[in-house]
Amino acid sequence: MTSFDETIFKGCAETLAAALKCVTITIEKRGTIPILHNAAFHVDASITATDMDQFVSVTLPETTITDSFTVDAAKLLSFVNGLTGEIKAGRNYGSDKVTFICGNESFDMPTRKFSDFPIQRAFDPDFSAEIGAQELFNVFSFIEPAISQDESRYYLRGLSCHGVGADGAMTMNMVATDGHTMALAETNIAVGDSFNANAVSDNSCGRIIPHKAIKTLLKIAKGKKRGNIKFSLSSIGAEFEIDNVRINTKLIDGTFPDYRRVMPSHKDASSFSISAKDAEKAATRILKMASNRAPVTRICLEDSTMSHDIAGAGKITIAIPVKNKVFGSACAVGINGAYIKKMASMVGIFSDTIESAFDGGNPTIHKPAGIDVEHFPSIANACVVVMPMRLGR
Repeated sequence: MTSFDETIFKGCAETLAAALKCVTITIEKRGTIPILHNAAFHVDASITATDMDQFVSVTLPETTITDSFTVDAAKLLSFVNGLTGEIKAGRNYGSDKVTFICGNESFDMPTRKFSDFPIQRAFDPDFSAEIGAQELFNVFSFIEPAISQDESRYYLRGLSCHGVGADGAMTMNMVATDGHTMALAETNIAVGDSFNANAVSDNSCGRIIPHKAIKTLLKIAKGKKRGNIKFSLSSIGAEFEIDNVRINTKLIDGTFPDYRRVMPSHKDASSFSISAKDAEKAATRILKMASNRAPVTRICLEDSTMSHDIAGAGKITIAIPVKNKVFGSACAVGINGAYIKKMASMVGIFSDTIESAFDGGNPTIHKPAGIDVEHFPSIANACVVVMPMRLGR
């Protein structure tokens, strides 16, 4: 069996594999900078990976690291994954390789200079609070699909956190939009005496957390929904701490649109309830039959149908069960079929029923119905706002 002159790592293979799965989430697989494919092992028994915008660090329990080093994270994970028991790593004097040994297996790995690994920027938060892990997971799961993928509007490629409150408590509005659909959820947060109201104040539309950080947190928090997540913001960054994992990210340097101006104040609105599955299924059928990518889908309360005029090829009409009809100034509304499908899938994560309202001119609003406030407090007041489209005669 391979031996070495100096042991620099000793720990549990399962623990190391779990940590590597977390940190490799942030590594760009097609990145061209070699050091950014590596994980850094620190003497404080933690490992870190970064793409320069985001750092993910994991503290390893019952682990000893006596000297800092870096190795390719994905390749080490391939070796460690599935192994059990104690794992050691060491190197011979004068060698630029590290050898990992677990049971009857060993793996020699080249290293890169630890000094070449990016140094994490100083993080000085002006806002910090603890939020239930399950609650934050629910909010981000609901809002994340609405984040824009349009690179030209970079300020929409994230989630805006906008807080209102003081005296030890505040409401954090979390918003995302692609310019056509907008998702909004709010969560009540207990904050400490050091709370700086200017950090997420009412005179702006908050700070924008990049989409990648949201996706990273969702992947890591999926199996860690108990307890709390420490959520911190500074003027240039955000940080999440969940169990032994810390995610630090830059904020998007831009101005998020004032979502409050988009929120509809319906007058004489029509409203109805519909199954999320029925709405998604009908929209999928219309998208399949449509002759363009932005089909105007007509939702008509009078005959409980969704329909679309196919250019030069007729009309598709789908009957759908519509309940709790309230007729206002308009009995029909036009919405892009793709946005109906998207909205229905977002609401359908938490509720089988969508409550919708429109007045013919303002944006339409859609909410998950019958939410258990005790288990999903932040989703109870959540909504999806969708821009309407002009109906033909």
